[in-house]
Amino acid sequence: MRNVYIGLLVVLIAFASGCTAQEAIYEDVTKERFAELLKTGDGLLIDLRTPNEYEEGHIEGSVNIDFFADNFEDKIAKLDKNKTVYIYCAGGGRSGETLKLMKKTGFKTVYNLPIGYDGWSSD
Repeated sequence: MRNVYIGLLVVLIAFASGCTAQEAIYEDVTKERFAELLKTGDGLLIDLRTPNEYEEGHIEGSVNIDFFADNFEDKIAKLDKNKTVYIYCAGGGRSGETLKLMKKTGFKTVYNLPIGYDGWSSD
């Protein structure tokens, strides 16, 4: 009988912990949705282009983490995984790869702009 109670307790704990866990978000979003999300002022906006590309123009409030830098993955690993992250590059390739990396390494909420800065800055 004691084993039955222990078994039920384990099942209840497992169920309860599953109910409280927030589901992770890894999402490609439109230009309009990206702009809407940025208005919350919440999270970290990352430009994944090279420093030269960044200097030519970037989304206001972004920080530059060069996708091609030798220490790129180390820089990503040091970010707060519980914070909402917004990523973009020039046209979606680098940010798409970074989205996969962030998913694999346990980030909770990541929004990607697949049209990149090129699409963002066009009419």
